[in-house]
Amino acid sequence: MSSSLVYLHIPKSAGSSHRGYLRKVFGEDALFWYGLHSEAKRFNSDELGASFVLGGHRPLSFYPRSLDALYTSVVRDPVERAVSFFNYCIDEGGAVSGAWHEQRQKEIIKWQKKGIDSSSLSRSIERCKPFRKMVSNLQCSYLSRYEPTFEGVLKTLEEESMVIGVFDKLPLFNDFLKTELNFPIDNRVRSNVGREGYSSDIFNEVGVASLIRSVNIEDQLLYDFVRFARGGLYVGANNIDAVRKKIPTGGHRSNSSSGIPLSQNKVQLFNKGFLQVLDDGTVHAALAINNAEKEPLIFSKPCENSCAVGWLVRGETGAQIEGLRGIVEIEKTIQAGKIKILSFSFNVDRLKLQNNAQVSVEFSIVNAGVWLNQKYPMSSATSVLFLTT
Repeated sequence: MSSSLVYLHIPKSAGSSHRGYLRKVFGEDALFWYGLHSEAKRFNSDELGASFVLGGHRPLSFYPRSLDALYTSVVRDPVERAVSFFNYCIDEGGAVSGAWHEQRQKEIIKWQKKGIDSSSLSRSIERCKPFRKMVSNLQCSYLSRYEPTFEGVLKTLEEESMVIGVFDKLPLFNDFLKTELNFPIDNRVRSNVGREGYSSDIFNEVGVASLIRSVNIEDQLLYDFVRFARGGLYVGANNIDAVRKKIPTGGHRSNSSSGIPLSQNKVQLFNKGFLQVLDDGTVHAALAINNAEKEPLIFSKPCENSCAVGWLVRGETGAQIEGLRGIVEIEKTIQAGKIKILSFSFNVDRLKLQNNAQVSVEFSIVNAGVWLNQKYPMSSATSVLFLTT
């Protein structure tokens, strides 16, 4: 492979949102995400196929030095990241019934078995070794080919082409991708939306912030370097031109062939987990929807006079499977500038899925009968769909 674009997804640092964004820019076939498409612990170029964009929860050391890549990542204030990760380990957040709920329950149970104390982040750091590892200088470990220290990262930056943003200045990172790499659409939201107010609850624990910083001295140096010494964006890359040549210059989605130009996105969707087709054909789904309009986004019946959620199922080749398409009417209002979790159910014909090894369901906002993803690509989201056994 040559001139690949790699995203080093540090847990709880806006990586889920970025994966969805990259999929919208390049399309599903060009994206290979570890943890989704592969659980490999060692890099194997044979399994990547024609993928140009790589990513997932894999550190820089996972990728061979011989890989000609532009490595990108986002770092976060160590205290904020630790608090967010702790909340992820103990709280269902916006989880609803169905596959997303089951996924969250499995994660919570897994961390309980490992010894996490759901009532105390401090005790979890002190007594749960796996948790302590995940919140102690992990960011340096992800971005260094040497020791997991700030000095190790600095040494790595001298050798690798890298672009690093910071969580609290994401627009700088996103704008770099759009202007320097010619990404054709904007990216303005984070998809993993936690329960409102969770951080204030955790911060009420006496001494928790000081304890987190004491086990993140190296990560704090890294964060401060990017956030303050580099103004929120580190750029050290000599292969940007080569990567830029692989960026789509026209419509990047099959449904953009209608001739409708890409435009500024005002309503943005992000999927919340994998989806299961139950024995009776029911699918429970949840979407994070950001309303960046200046007016409320109103879902109400009948859908012809307001907004609804449209869904359609695509096969392995990306073509729509005949008869697997519909519109869900929902009663919900999302105020201007707000992000909300929208949960709903719909039914599919299981028999039409039997001969399809890999299928996905694509969601779109439907306004007055018009599917908005035809004009605004960010108003759609795609989830992997699988049958229960």
